[in-house]
Amino acid sequence: MCGIAGIVSRGRSPLAQEARSHVERMAARMRHRGPDSSGSWVAPSGRCVLGHTRLAVIDLETGGQPILNEAGSMATIVNGMIYNYQSLRSRLKDRGHTFRSTGDCEVVVHAYEEWGLDLVEHLRGQFAFAIWDDERRRLVLGRDRMGIKPLFVYDDGERIAWASELKGLMQNPDLDAGMKPSALPSYLAFGYVPTPGTFYRNVRALRPASCMVVEEGVEPRIRTYWQVDFNPRSVSWRQAKQEVRRLVRQSVKRRLVADVPLGVLLSGGLDSTIITAVVASLTDSALQTFTASFEGSPKYDEAGFARVVSKQLRTVHHEVAIGPDCIDQLDTLVDAHDGPFGDSSALPTYAVTQLAKENVTVALSGEGSDELFCGYLRLRAMELASRIPRWASALGRKTFSSLPHDPHPRGLRRRMSRFFEAAGLPEEERWLQWVGFFVADLERVMKPGTEALLEAGGPGGPGGLPDLAASIRESMKGNNVLARSLAANFSTYLLDDLLVKADRMGMANSMELRVPFLDTDLVEYAAGLPPSVLRRRGTLKYVLREAFSDVVPRIVLERGKQGFAVPLPEWFRGPWREILYERVLTEDARLWDWLDRDYVTDRAEAHLDGKIDYSQQLWALLTLETWLQGAGR
Repeated sequence: MCGIAGIVSRGRSPLAQEARSHVERMAARMRHRGPDSSGSWVAPSGRCVLGHTRLAVIDLETGGQPILNEAGSMATIVNGMIYNYQSLRSRLKDRGHTFRSTGDCEVVVHAYEEWGLDLVEHLRGQFAFAIWDDERRRLVLGRDRMGIKPLFVYDDGERIAWASELKGLMQNPDLDAGMKPSALPSYLAFGYVPTPGTFYRNVRALRPASCMVVEEGVEPRIRTYWQVDFNPRSVSWRQAKQEVRRLVRQSVKRRLVADVPLGVLLSGGLDSTIITAVVASLTDSALQTFTASFEGSPKYDEAGFARVVSKQLRTVHHEVAIGPDCIDQLDTLVDAHDGPFGDSSALPTYAVTQLAKENVTVALSGEGSDELFCGYLRLRAMELASRIPRWASALGRKTFSSLPHDPHPRGLRRRMSRFFEAAGLPEEERWLQWVGFFVADLERVMKPGTEALLEAGGPGGPGGLPDLAASIRESMKGNNVLARSLAANFSTYLLDDLLVKADRMGMANSMELRVPFLDTDLVEYAAGLPPSVLRRRGTLKYVLREAFSDVVPRIVLERGKQGFAVPLPEWFRGPWREILYERVLTEDARLWDWLDRDYVTDRAEAHLDGKIDYSQQLWALLTLETWLQGAGR
């Protein structure tokens, strides 16, 4: 992958002379995304500067960027991979276009020459790009359909700047992009700031499957060029099983194109095992696989399953052991995310990509499968809750709230208590309760006197549960509960948590991660599968399991989903207690400018005493305070 950056003047005057050095500094700050080479370009008109830093994966010798068209009047910079570049290249050459390289990214500028703004309809892959058309004085920014590759845009009315990471934008001294406290309620609710929001003034994330067009004399416009439809269609069981297998294999094969060593992140779960099995069947060379284990925490450790898979498929297997000392990477993780990040599985993801980078440059990973094939218990819970009468929900809530605290996050009492706490709520509020951090108590967490932040902070309007839930409601498009839940998960948690984590942790180690389950053909097909195919007799991801039952070890087929969980409850009560007190539970913590110290401290101490599990919330606060002490100033 790569890092891209640039700036364009919205007026008729050229940019200042120092604009090029500013853009080069922006790209240099993202050198971890592309340590192999860098380049910049100033448009003949002086209106635009493009910058690029490259991780060489395809066409190692001639694939440098920015890339110009034949006349030098257009230029592009691309982060990512265009998987159908060979067929596009052939079509464009037949239409008279001349190529200077043999890589994938050059097709973008020629596709724009040929099809204009419709070029995105022809691209298949994971990408973010910028095109400057000097003759038309037009800037085109684009992002892939799923949002695998990031792109952040700054607009103050005088200039537009963009970068693959927020830290890149922050290197330009001309930009007014300080911290935006109104994003706090969204972060506290979700563990991230939902797209298109960010923690910075005048900066937004470009939405997936969209293009932003900037032309002289008119306001920038954004066009959505693709949407996924989760409404089910009629399909036979046999057809679904065969087509899922064919499309997964096709997707994996597309992602094996590389001129550098390639491996698989193998957790020992169903998704990564399927990817490993397919890659092993498509390649002759020894496949390298990578996993993380948790020292002294067998409840969280999947490494044993990964070893079984590796042995059966004869991979060259590598493991990294993770213990409480991984907290030493906290500052690195916050810097990589350019802000607080509520998903603690970033810790093992960073460790395993760091391990993988010692051996390969590209790795395949299993993100997206749970969103397509119904892999989360909460999806089934959404269906069950919709069938329970209100009186039964109230009775269940009363019953389980009176029982002793279940210390294990996946314990039955804990699951049942969480289920009944939200089962009687409206669909979108129920969803938010089950995926959120500070939700029902959001107004209590916020410091008295910060009501203005709640009014400005909610993605759908004023803050608080109903208005935060409104943003979920907008994404819940489908004609049944499961379809709406899948759609919500796809456009929120997958986009702003899982894909962000995969990109930032991979790129922090100069690693390209590819996600076969998010191939466009596979997504469009799987999104239309009926509930009876996705789950059956209590088994989630049923069609995916059956489609690959001949290559997945039975011990993996029969186990439930574990996820990349971290032993947060135990670590906060033990080896992390000191850093929690030093950074969060101290009177001079910066987060007390906005949060209620007494309430948060009471909840934290209840966790430390073993009375409740508040570990996910404590992690969210720890990364928030870490950011506020550094980048948030």
